[in-house]
Order: sequence, then C-alpha cells, then structure tokens
Amino acid sequence: FPLARVLVRDLTSGETLALTAERGWARVTARSSEKRLSLYLERPRGIHLCLSVEARAVEGDAIEWRTRVLNQSERYTVLSVTYPGVNFEGGGPVSLFTPSDSGRVIENAYSVEASFAGTYPSGFEGVAPVLGVYGARNGGMNGLYAAVHDRSGARKELSCALTRGGHGSMGFEYPAECLGRPRNS
Repeated sequence: FPLARVLVRDLTSGETLALTAERGWARVTARSSEKRLSLYLERPRGIHLCLSVEARAVEGDAIEWRTRVLNQSERYTVLSVTYPGVNFEGGGPVSLFTPSDSGRVIENAYSVEASFAGTYPSGFEGVAPVLGVYGARNGGMNGLYAAVHDRSGARKELSCALTRGGHGSMGFEYPAECLGRPRNS
C-alpha cells in the first residue's frame, strides 16, 4: 500500500484515476518536529486537488493519523481515499485479529496466508473498524493495532493480508462525501 491513495473520476471523460502519495504531485511540502510529521501534496497531474497527511506521536507508543483531501476542481470528483497504507515485515507465529462476527483470531497468520476484507459498519464482517497483528514475544505485548476512530461511524472498507514470505499489509478505504459531484472534499 502507498501511504495514501485518492481515487478520482474525470466528470468530462468518465476516466477514473488512482493518485498515490508516492509520485505525480506538482508540489510536496514536508514539515516535522519531534512528535509530528506533516505532508502537504498539491496538484497531481495538474488537477486542482490537495492531500494533507499528518502523523502525530501520542501516548502509548501510538501514531495518530489525520488525512484530508481538498478538491477544488470543477472537472473531477473524489470517489474514495485509502489511508493509512500500513506495510510490515515479520513472519513467525503471529495472530491476526479481524472484526468478523464479534472478533476473530487467526493463529499462525503468515503460514496460513491469512487475509480479511470487510465493510464497516456491518453486522458480520466489520463490527468495528479495527485490525491487529500480534505475537507471543514480550508477554503478548508485541504487535500492531490499526483502527479508525470515527465519531460519525461512516462507511469504510477494511483489508489485511499476510503472506508466507513474511509480508503483511493493512488498509482502510473511505468513500468520499458528495460522490459524483465536482469540488467534493
């Protein structure tokens, strides 16, 4: 996964474009301090659109992300945004927690190539917007927890996959508000 991906549609031609934080922006501004990193990406492929990503260290060895899209284009509509793209390496005996039913744990997640895809809110495959991978080291206190803390409980797609080669990824995709209209943010 890239750090962020914005899916837009050209309202004139109907073409859909996937814009990633990795390349194609006319201007990128980065600011950092001891506990904060801010990225501001402007005008991908000449489209009057901006992507703001902020990562902030918070108590408990956690990172809080805030991502915003500002679309000022009359020609393009934002369809969805995927962030944060979380990639990790590991292998070994880890467990994957998914929000299926009332929570499901898949043991030996790398060796069984565990994966999950679901929609929140949902009664069965997305009861909470949370994913987790953890191991037995350090008394079970070793892992990665990724969740969306969204007061409105808006719809989002969750996905996670682990491979036998020791690679893993997690992502959250958010449909845009005012989908199909220009200048939606």
